[in-house]
Amino acid sequence: MAELEVLHIEQVARRLATPDERWGWEFHEPLPVRGFPASRPQWSEPRAPYLPTMEEKYQRARAAMPKRIAVVAAVVLVGLCAGKAGILFVLAGLGLAAFWFAPMVTAKQKADQLLAEHAVHREQAGQQYHATVAQWEQAEQAWRLSEQRRVASADRWFPIMPEVTPSRIDVFGGTAEGRAAFLLTLGSGLLAKGTGLTVVDLSERAAADPLLQLARLAGFPYQEVNLPADLHRAGLLDGMAADDVAELIAEALHARRGDRDSGSLLDLDADILKNVGRRLDGEITFVRLVAALRVVQRIDDGRNASLSSQERLRLAEYVDVLGTGERTAAQVQDLRSTLEALAGDALESEPEAAGGTPEQSPGLTVFVSEHSNHRRRDLLNRLVVQTLVHRLRDQKPGSGTGDVIAIAAADGVGAEPLKRLHAAAQRAGTRLVLMIDHLGEEFETYLGDAESASIFMRMQNTREAGRAAEYIGRGHTFQLTQFTHTAGTSTTRGTNSSTTVTHGSSESTNRGGGVGGSTWGSSTGHNHSHGQTDGTSRTDGTTESDGETRSRVYEFSVEPTTFQGLDPCSFVLVDPAAGGGRRLRAGTCDPAVLALDGVADTPLAPDVRAGRPATQGVDVVSIVDPTGMHRTFADKLTQAGYLVSYQQDAEKPMFSGWQITGHRDGRPLNEQEIMSLR
Repeated sequence: MAELEVLHIEQVARRLATPDERWGWEFHEPLPVRGFPASRPQWSEPRAPYLPTMEEKYQRARAAMPKRIAVVAAVVLVGLCAGKAGILFVLAGLGLAAFWFAPMVTAKQKADQLLAEHAVHREQAGQQYHATVAQWEQAEQAWRLSEQRRVASADRWFPIMPEVTPSRIDVFGGTAEGRAAFLLTLGSGLLAKGTGLTVVDLSERAAADPLLQLARLAGFPYQEVNLPADLHRAGLLDGMAADDVAELIAEALHARRGDRDSGSLLDLDADILKNVGRRLDGEITFVRLVAALRVVQRIDDGRNASLSSQERLRLAEYVDVLGTGERTAAQVQDLRSTLEALAGDALESEPEAAGGTPEQSPGLTVFVSEHSNHRRRDLLNRLVVQTLVHRLRDQKPGSGTGDVIAIAAADGVGAEPLKRLHAAAQRAGTRLVLMIDHLGEEFETYLGDAESASIFMRMQNTREAGRAAEYIGRGHTFQLTQFTHTAGTSTTRGTNSSTTVTHGSSESTNRGGGVGGSTWGSSTGHNHSHGQTDGTSRTDGTTESDGETRSRVYEFSVEPTTFQGLDPCSFVLVDPAAGGGRRLRAGTCDPAVLALDGVADTPLAPDVRAGRPATQGVDVVSIVDPTGMHRTFADKLTQAGYLVSYQQDAEKPMFSGWQITGHRDGRPLNEQEIMSLR
């Protein structure tokens, strides 16, 4: 197996043998490094003092200063020139100067004082801002390092464990390597919990060998029964009455015949075996049944020591009751030859029977059915399944201790015997694991049982993969089904030109005479005109359009090709969820996962599956305070260990309320948590 190539077998045994029912592992990539939840503090310029009124008064006074100085000077000069009588003018001039010039000086001093105070306040705000930025940068660096450590140390492989324990696990498809890996992964946890596990390996591919090897190394109690070689100690018929043995063998024969024979053969086989078994003393074994049937057929040579003389006598009496009809003789012959093929070499020398039924043995019990004779192996496989059904039926309802029966290549015995086995197991409180190589039509009814989980491994057959995908379901997606692209270019060009030239000349001479004299006249005229019109016009046009049409189509949530391309140990799981409904997950049962880093001991938490990683323990509070009245509150939060981003937003109106937002452990604070801060 692949895991043995990676891990030493002792390490496999140590890490697998933990008391948890584990079906495999699922991979979950941790969230990448997240950005710091608090934004970088922004500088907000402190509100400057309001000086328009003082500035306006100062400018008006300054503009009127020349006139006022002239008036004051004139009044004072008049007072000085007037002698003693002018003292009033001097005092009036000084008073006028004080009235005009003192407010201007006072306003200037007040403005300078406000500006100086603003400069001091701005300096303090700047220092506070730089301290907040330094604190933010320190917290941001700590956050980044913490996120990097989180991603580096995060678990990536999580064990798949059932939320609701199903009464049956159906494993469809798979390879020999995958089935052996699943049995090893599941069985190791069950055995570590003290759960009794019976594995019936009908695959002839050594599906249970890795689990047996682990049981030996881990010290779990186990027993291995190879059929038909160990049929004498398999204990299949131990403790059964004659009627039970008859029904068991008859039902196994009937299941093997299928629909080719009517149910009357089942009744006849059961009747013959009951009468034969009732005439035997002590335990009934296959060897003793064969010897008894020889007596009934009158071909016994008397050398078989498995029957007593009294038993032979009773059997001989039954021959007269049975009759010698052709049909009866044929059925006795069929039973004897079938059981002879089943008993095999044990007919020559039957060792002392040693019981060992699945219910009596703690730990692991493995039945391995392998033989070159297909008829013999097929009958033996069905007989083992029927024995399990019989043992489970004998138990009281609900008396099971939660033991598990796993059957590899279970589809070889048919769907109906497996349904009877499941019904008996449910009644007894025993769980089933059915490993079905091929998802044929007869097993479609197994899909979707309320108390079962379905595991789909690699399926090479296209129809089987289609059935698996059909069961899992279809999901609505938008697919690009049509794409149109239209482009066009149009160009229109035109040129026109016209030229007009006109030439003309005229000449006239007039001559006349009369009494009064004569007059002469001569005139010459030339006319020339030239006209030319040129015109060019051009029109270019380009049109282009793109169009996409999306229509809703059905598409498989898991495509059939998904199952055909699975790795040998990979699977798709559909199992019942704790809150109702079913869950769909992908995983692997390859124990080589245990050699990797980041393998968790507990299943993937729902919040982690939903994209919410482990919390970080960083408290960040952002305060926007237009009034600046809550600076003391921000300082108290800082002293309490919070990272505080305080902004006095001068752009917001003074009457705006202050706002608090924050993050705790990487998530936004809710309203109640914000109120607790206040």
